[in-house]
Amino acid sequence: MTEAGNKAFYFEAKFKGRTKRIILGAYPGTKVQAARNEAHARRGDLAKGIDPTADRRGQRGEQTLAALIEGWRTGDLFDGDKHGVRLEDRKRSWKDDEQRLRDFIEPWAKRRLSDISRDEASELHTRIARDNGPYVANRTLALLRAMLRVGQRKKLVAPGPLPTDGIQPCEERPRERALNRKEARAILQSIAAEPNPHWRAYFVLLLMLGRRRGELLSAEWKEIDLESDEPSWRLPRTKAGRVELVELPPQAVAILKGLSSEDHSPFVFPGTGERGHLREPKRAWARILERAKVNDVRLHDLRRTVGKWLRRSGASLQAVSLVLGHSQITTTSKHYTSLDREDRRETLERMATMLLEALPDEPTPDARE
Repeated sequence: MTEAGNKAFYFEAKFKGRTKRIILGAYPGTKVQAARNEAHARRGDLAKGIDPTADRRGQRGEQTLAALIEGWRTGDLFDGDKHGVRLEDRKRSWKDDEQRLRDFIEPWAKRRLSDISRDEASELHTRIARDNGPYVANRTLALLRAMLRVGQRKKLVAPGPLPTDGIQPCEERPRERALNRKEARAILQSIAAEPNPHWRAYFVLLLMLGRRRGELLSAEWKEIDLESDEPSWRLPRTKAGRVELVELPPQAVAILKGLSSEDHSPFVFPGTGERGHLREPKRAWARILERAKVNDVRLHDLRRTVGKWLRRSGASLQAVSLVLGHSQITTTSKHYTSLDREDRRETLERMATMLLEALPDEPTPDARE
């Protein structure tokens, strides 16, 4: 342990009369058991007359995970038609890949590829599932596995089993969470109390338009027409990989006009980061939920709320599909045809009313005599 509080595991022993000292890994990235296993392996090398630091010297030129991440982004890892094609031009869901790279994989960027163990990959998968849900955990694991496999083909990763092999994916159950009327009212009141005007507008527009959170965060003024008879927002590229026109109701137009930027930012929701716009709404959303005293509501649940409320109001599946920007109506049908709790309650209330209306009137006391 250093004076600054940094911790690392080392192995030290004498080999042919000389003291050999090697680092086994930094804590907490390297766990106690992993370091202990590595130390036993080094002692085994000593018993066989092998210098325990020889292979470490050979690894000094080994690539780190950063090289794999960069090659995945630029397309340099790929052969054929995909070679040199950047991530944003290669995959429709590139924003999802980018977010998982940034949030979960890049913290390991300085690690040598051979230093990533199966235990660490499994622990990462478990932690993401706990904090972000099974879907994100499984997709991050699949992304890391795909990167390592491509790295193997390019001889950046040693042949043999990968650290991601054998890790059991989490069970994924479709999330059905949507706001009820009481929760929606409490959250809207809490949003109104949010001090940052851009976050106030952002969360209301999410509920009003039902768009994906990243689409709205990166919206630019040049894409938005507020002055014509048919105000709209032209998304240049959606998750489905196509240009899409979002119709703006008068309420959304009023909110957007109230955001007229005085700092001349090209973005509707300007930020101080390198991308130029607000990027991560988690903290603001946590504040809003805390004030509203509403639990277990994720940002994507707002989008689901829009779809369910539209269906409940009588909107067709095709209309809901267009509003949410689904590329296929089967996606809408999968998530918005089943009845949620409020639908079931209203259905049962209607049935109970019809049942009671069908019952004969209770006989009067005279009639019973």
